[in-house]
Amino acid sequence: MSDRFKKFPAAVKHGGYARTILFPGEDVAAYKKLRDEVFAEFAPVGPIEEDIVIEIANLLWRKQNFGIFSFAEKVKSRHRAIFACCDPPLRLMHLPEERSPEELRAIRAAAEKQAREELGESLQLVDLGEEITMHYYEKELTIVDRINGNIDRCIKRLLLVRGAKSLPLSPPPAAASSK
Repeated sequence: MSDRFKKFPAAVKHGGYARTILFPGEDVAAYKKLRDEVFAEFAPVGPIEEDIVIEIANLLWRKQNFGIFSFAEKVKSRHRAIFACCDPPLRLMHLPEERSPEELRAIRAAAEKQAREELGESLQLVDLGEEITMHYYEKELTIVDRINGNIDRCIKRLLLVRGAKSLPLSPPPAAASSK
């Protein structure tokens, strides 16, 4: 695992917390400000309402910062181009003469240096791989929608049961006629 990947928050690295909405290069303070504003607007009470409001804030954030996906794709494309000289199939096609392992290490080191210089902090987006693609995000939203649908059905059942319990019990017909 690269040192750059170790610097990411655990929630970004761990699949169980994949709903973390911030990617490298995004403004943590701006996200927190948005989240606080959404919390102030909705004033959630309890864990269910808090979860819904957090999801609203996350979706608003992603909507406002949707360009991160196309930016990440450009960074990954440039990264692939820089490292094309190190890719064995491409190297064999373009460099028919054999290179020594030392030469290959030097070429790779030069490519890594060039990538760091050109891409800077954006290089972290490459390490996220599939996680920062539209395809991955769409799959994640589909799963979250499915889970939310199940939660919604449970809440509806709970409200139905609570509503039924709150109805006044009418006395049996025989007891009402004996008065």
